Amino acid sequence: MKVLNQWLLSGLILTKFTFAAEGTDLKPTPLFNGKSLQGWTALPGGAWSVENGAIVGRSPKSEKRHGMLLSAKQYSDFVVTAKFRVLSGDSGFYFRSDRVETNVSVNGFQVEIDTSQETGGLYETGGRAWVEKPDPEAVEKRGYKAGEWTTLELRAIGRDIEVKINNVLSAKLTKDKGRLKGHFGLQLHGGQNMHVEYKDIQITELNEETGFVELFNGKDLTGWQTNGNWVVEKDNVITLKPRPGESGWQRYPDYLTTKRRYKNFVLDLEFKFNKKGNSGVFMRIGDLKNHVDNGFEVQILDTHGKKKFGHHD
Repeated sequence: MKVLNQWLLSGLILTKFTFAAEGTDLKPTPLFNGKSLQGWTALPGGAWSVENGAIVGRSPKSEKRHGMLLSAKQYSDFVVTAKFRVLSGDSGFYFRSDRVETNVSVNGFQVEIDTSQETGGLYETGGRAWVEKPDPEAVEKRGYKAGEWTTLELRAIGRDIEVKINNVLSAKLTKDKGRLKGHFGLQLHGGQNMHVEYKDIQITELNEETGFVELFNGKDLTGWQTNGNWVVEKDNVITLKPRPGESGWQRYPDYLTTKRRYKNFVLDLEFKFNKKGNSGVFMRIGDLKNHVDNGFEVQILDTHGKKKFGHHD
């Protein structure tokens, strides 16, 4: 049975609405084959090997150079997943980086990978240094422990970057000014006793060729349908401005819905809504006359300060 989607929106301000239909091109591919360092180049400093299906990096404290294992290819927009464990020292998972002739070997972003709770933060070598560190709430939720296998998910799409450690958001940048393309790199920090391991490194490349398109063109509501007073404003924003007398459940007909139907997808958008607002992004709607009972809703609702949640929260 085919399950198709229509996107439906209510009562919020939207911007940066992008969509990718999932197909064969969006399946992850290995960056590391589990057997050799094919596709990677070891720069001076430390030693890299493959042991038990993992990339293993070691470096003595006497080594002052930052060892680096650099991907042969460069990448721009992607989702990368990997597993790592740090037995000692300070490593890093570099992305969108550029090779330079210094002891550090590269400039660019790294996801901090070390024995501390700074792991999962974003650091820009040769630039701003620390850009974003994990907050205490993320540290508490993710349960990161040095020496244990840990999952990493890195999303870099345009100027937006997200890092998850053990499926918990640990760092996020929006409209960042950093590099948009470069190599991946695994680091061995100089001047430390280093032992770090990486495995199951996979990438899903996201670009025009793999199907990311704008659902909203930033100019008008082409491709959408509504009876509501949705207005296109500056900065690629769609805003619902209720007419006089329109409020609450009376605004059901005002929902903004895609004309097309979709199957499997990745959706990326930004939103904001007013205090005490109640909105949502609906998907897989079977019947537009009764979308609440015939579709899924990603709830967008102001519940800040509530002591008791209802069935809509």
